[in-house]
Amino acid sequence: MEYKYKGINVKGKIVSGKVIVEDHWSLMERLEEEEIYCIKYKELHKENTYLFKRRISEKNLSTFCRNLKNNLKAGIPLVNALKLLEEHLGDKRLCEILNKVINNIKSGLSFSESLEKFKNVFPEFFITLIHFGEESGRLQQILTFMEKYYMKEYKRRKKIISVSIYPIGLFIFVLIMGLIAIYKLVPAFFNSMDIENMKLPYITRFYLGLSRVINSLGILVLPMGIGIFIGISFIHIYLKGKGITYNLKYKNPLMKNLEKNRFCCKFTMALSMMIGSGIDIKSSLILLRNCENAIYIKERLNRCIEGLERGDSLYEGLKRCDIFSNYFLSTIYIGEINGSIEEVLQCCNEVFEEELEGKLDRITSLIEPLLIVFVGLFIGSIIIAIMIPLFNMYNTKF
Repeated sequence: MEYKYKGINVKGKIVSGKVIVEDHWSLMERLEEEEIYCIKYKELHKENTYLFKRRISEKNLSTFCRNLKNNLKAGIPLVNALKLLEEHLGDKRLCEILNKVINNIKSGLSFSESLEKFKNVFPEFFITLIHFGEESGRLQQILTFMEKYYMKEYKRRKKIISVSIYPIGLFIFVLIMGLIAIYKLVPAFFNSMDIENMKLPYITRFYLGLSRVINSLGILVLPMGIGIFIGISFIHIYLKGKGITYNLKYKNPLMKNLEKNRFCCKFTMALSMMIGSGIDIKSSLILLRNCENAIYIKERLNRCIEGLERGDSLYEGLKRCDIFSNYFLSTIYIGEINGSIEEVLQCCNEVFEEELEGKLDRITSLIEPLLIVFVGLFIGSIIIAIMIPLFNMYNTKF
């Protein structure tokens, strides 16, 4: 339970704060240990205020792991190490969460159990590995691994976003400019012409009809557009929560290869680092399966895990997944024979990273000319819709 208290310390100053303890008796014991005389206290009944807030970014997680690792390496106890982080973090939200985590640890929970109360903020993969680090006594090693892992994930995501921003931004800009032209330019032009007795081409009639619809809606166009955008966003969030979005990505012929390549990058990096941190292959695969959002991938990793339980080698198990290339599988086979799985996975990760970067560059080079064609067709069709009646009227007069 969480309590808010107000009291007087040994210096005679009034102090207040929040603490998580089992009951009010535990609160009194805690305050007595801290030499605080309690004036009043109140039990806080509230939902997790972070439920609908975004997760911590990969960059912040990487920084968190690096700083915590350095503090622990210097011989600072966990609670004090977390307090140091709380004092020097620029992220106010993360500071508040860390404060609650520290209070949970003081009340007797382990570090991973404290983090588990904030599943909506910290990824399951992160919490599970912290738990393994505590159990095995390799917390520093695990933090080193996660520092590298989340930094790589951040850089990969940043690369994909940077590739996407230009085409999406240009598409939205052209669409808005086109709608403004249809809303203002088309009616202004045709209002100055006698079009009642004119035979208009289909393209002109289409844009004229669209212009009339937009003008009749008037001020409602903007809220309707915002409403449609919010509706699509909610549908996307719902489908993402159910894992449907991820499944569609893997089954979509246009995105399938790119998504598989992304998964292979993540898989080889995570598996090599977990093996290097002392986690056995089967436990690593179970963890990766449990943290995967796409049911498509979960099912295939499950085949591999079931194969390992029956006594299959890693090569045979991964072959059952039907995700990985023959090159990767043959490399894993050689790595198992030589006893160098970790090194082989690292080499494969470098290859997959290069392939992913090459695919993203090719997609960018392909999208740019397609966008130019789209812009030309869209703007050109509006110009044609206006110019054809003008030429027809000119020919009729002369």
